[in-house]
Amino acid sequence: YQPAPARAGEAGRKQLTGFVDDVDEDTGRIVVDGQTLVMRPSPEAFYPRKGQKVTFVYEEKDGQKVIDTFRQEH
Repeated sequence: YQPAPARAGEAGRKQLTGFVDDVDEDTGRIVVDGQTLVMRPSPEAFYPRKGQKVTFVYEEKDGQKVIDTFRQEH
């Protein structure tokens, strides 16, 4: 399963590409190159694995980087 790529030009969206340092599926927190992002709770949530290179598209909400989509890089 690979999430759909983000649509370009969406206001407020930012990208971050890096290697996953840590994943906490219980809290939805993912650390990438020292930056903490948060995954929205969802029964279908698919989490990257530690060490994977990924690109996240996220929005800053209430001081948190909330992930919209992500894709694995090769």
